Amino acid sequence: MLASRTEKTMNANRTKISIYLDILGWSPRQLSDILGINERGVWRWLNGQNETPDKILDWLKRLASFHEQNSLPEGWAPNAALSNSDDQ
Repeated sequence: MLASRTEKTMNANRTKISIYLDILGWSPRQLSDILGINERGVWRWLNGQNETPDKILDWLKRLASFHEQNSLPEGWAPNAALSNSDDQ
């Protein structure tokens, strides 16, 4: 019973970390660089081989939430910013 509960938790965490990375637009490599760990460790979290530390999940959740609540400014046009950078 405990093994299946742990497995369910790891699967849920695996899904969460994948969603958070997607929201942030980060790759596993970018996350590993930010955390200063081997990329293999992030892939193990994503594949459910290792449990993602709660501290990391909480941090990613906060960042993803902030990112969703603070999207690009209304009317932002990247091409216009390149030709008219003083107006943006």
